[in-house]
Amino acid sequence: MLLHKAIAFAAKHHFHQKRETGEDFIAHPLRIMENLEGLGMSEEILTVGVLHDLAEDTAVSYSEIEQNFGTDVALMVYFLSKDDKSYFGENGERAKHCAEKIAQGARKYPEILIIKLNDQLDNLQTLYGLNLERRQKKITHMKKYFLPMYEEFREKIPVILIEAFEKLLREVKIAVEREECYAVMKGLALRS
Repeated sequence: MLLHKAIAFAAKHHFHQKRETGEDFIAHPLRIMENLEGLGMSEEILTVGVLHDLAEDTAVSYSEIEQNFGTDVALMVYFLSKDDKSYFGENGERAKHCAEKIAQGARKYPEILIIKLNDQLDNLQTLYGLNLERRQKKITHMKKYFLPMYEEFREKIPVILIEAFEKLLREVKIAVEREECYAVMKGLALRS
């Protein structure tokens, strides 16, 4: 079964990695997979959810992903992956490029919007592992680049995906608002 193979593959390559929260890295792609499963996504999309961070955060190449899981899975992982930091400056160029890359991929694979929304929701729900400056940067990038991209694609989402898309987009917006409130409260506390 493709999904079982993907879980073992991801677990092997994320084995020694930790998230900034201190949890094992593999917990993140497994949560994405479980959320996608709850939305009724296909095995191929669950597989992409499990593998979505491999090319970005490990030494695994897209060609390895393609050899093991097929061209469509490798392409979806490519469109979901951020490119090398060294190519970009510090003023949001990388986030802008990432949003543009996802939009490009969504024209062929609209399901990647559901995967990315799940990814970003999980990241927003685990921001407590980051310092205030990094948290605010993530929220700024979300509001400036990603939320507008999702709004642009709202009209283009296939009917079969619209309910999941709308649910996730609403949850991401709530998480962004929560983080903005947190930043204001934290800023007030620091001034006191």
